[in-house]
Amino acid sequence: PQHTSRNPAETAITPSTVARLQPGGRADLGADASLGSTPTVAGGRVYVSDQAGLIAFAAATGARLWSFPGGAAGQAAVAGGHVLACIGGTMRGLDPRTGAQAFAAGPCTGPPAVDGTRAFSMGARLRAWNVAGGRLLWRSPVGLQLASQVPTVGYGKVFAEGAGSDSHNLDVLDEATGRLVNIRHVRSACNPGDPISCGRDLMSGSALVGGRLWTVQFQWCGVCADIDGWATLRTFAVASGALRLPPGTDVLTQDWFPST
Repeated sequence: PQHTSRNPAETAITPSTVARLQPGGRADLGADASLGSTPTVAGGRVYVSDQAGLIAFAAATGARLWSFPGGAAGQAAVAGGHVLACIGGTMRGLDPRTGAQAFAAGPCTGPPAVDGTRAFSMGARLRAWNVAGGRLLWRSPVGLQLASQVPTVGYGKVFAEGAGSDSHNLDVLDEATGRLVNIRHVRSACNPGDPISCGRDLMSGSALVGGRLWTVQFQWCGVCADIDGWATLRTFAVASGALRLPPGTDVLTQDWFPST
């Protein structure tokens, strides 16, 4: 539910058995299907986000169980007895057996991240809501400009991408109250006088590992983002709401040139 893609209970797939993996089933989504994310597997069901909506399959047989119409943004989460997904711009809680809507938890631009009984989703503002019934717990401050990504949750904090006029920031909010704890400013390295458009973005998929927050920043310089650019991997120590580079930690940068 936190979208870490980590399953410590999985023991069947190891370096010695991975070579023997064989397809166990297939579910055809149709010729016009466009998968929007990694499937979510829980309770014997597989949930797939598609441009037409959210689709549920039986994990054992691949049989199609139900679908909920409307474009689904990102990976669904399963918590509190519901399937939680951003569908048609609204965060919805669905019955995992039938796909019937149990509640709507407000506007959204991406999938929720769950921590215990709370879920967090991005929209015009970051929202926290109860996974059991969709009750709103708090919203981020009005003046906080947030971009679209999956928030990262842990250590009692919510980490989300913030957008400024000349930079993108990493905002840290208190998980229980929504109070803004810290802002990590990330300045653009582009020449302000350069007529070529240039920007920087924090990609979704940041992770909390070993008391550190790992983020990837992507910067492009060109008329559009597919010209050229570079990505920077950073790791921050998470302590008392502060975000600081641990001593001796290098910033890793990787250039990329799609045209070549």
